[in-house]
Amino acid sequence: QDLDWVAANYASSGCDLWEEVNSDDFFWNRYTMRKSLMQGAAFAKSVGDDASASTYDTAAKAISGYLSGHIQADGFVIESQNRQKDTAVIEAFNVGDMHDGVFGPLSKEVAVTLAGLSRLFCRSYALNQQASEAGMPGVLFGRYEGDNY
Repeated sequence: QDLDWVAANYASSGCDLWEEVNSDDFFWNRYTMRKSLMQGAAFAKSVGDDASASTYDTAAKAISGYLSGHIQADGFVIESQNRQKDTAVIEAFNVGDMHDGVFGPLSKEVAVTLAGLSRLFCRSYALNQQASEAGMPGVLFGRYEGDNY
């Protein structure tokens, strides 16, 4: 039933991972829903439920069409129009990858997004600047641009 709901309601408005803003087009939601529907379609087909397989496959393809709207001209992938620079996108890359070449780990979009968020959070937090000056590798990420603790 959960996948039936996703297939019927993927365009509904909802909240971000941090439950702070609403949108009907979060990248994390779209990319992870796509994966669940693709996996659900394969499972449904394997057990002979061709109707559900078709429903899930159709919804996954429709969602795939929305993903390119999140890619900026330089390749950076935004979470939503009202929360563009958000580490939810990195989480989506991690859990939504289907090994089908769509936002794969070595894709330009993943690399540009990771580099952009690394620069953002390096500038945003004194802790990262101090670590860099001390020669310590790595960057601690926040949740999104402008977030504070």
